[in-house]
Amino acid sequence: MEVFADGGGLVIDTRDLFLLDKAVAAGQVSAEEARGLLMGSVGLFEISTASDGLLRG
Repeated sequence: MEVFADGGGLVIDTRDLFLLDKAVAAGQVSAEEARGLLMGSVGLFEISTASDGLLRG
C-alpha cells in the first residue's frame, strides 16, 4: 500500500465510505467537507483518523 500511496493513490474500506456517507446524510459533515477529506487523503483512508473529530458516532 505504501507504493500505492507514493503514487498519490487512496484505498478506502467500503465501511469507512459508508460511515462518511451516513455522516453527510445526517448533517454531521457537509458534502464539501467529505469531499475534502477524500481528496486530501493518500494511502489508507480511515474515517476515525481522517475526520479530526468531525464525526461523532
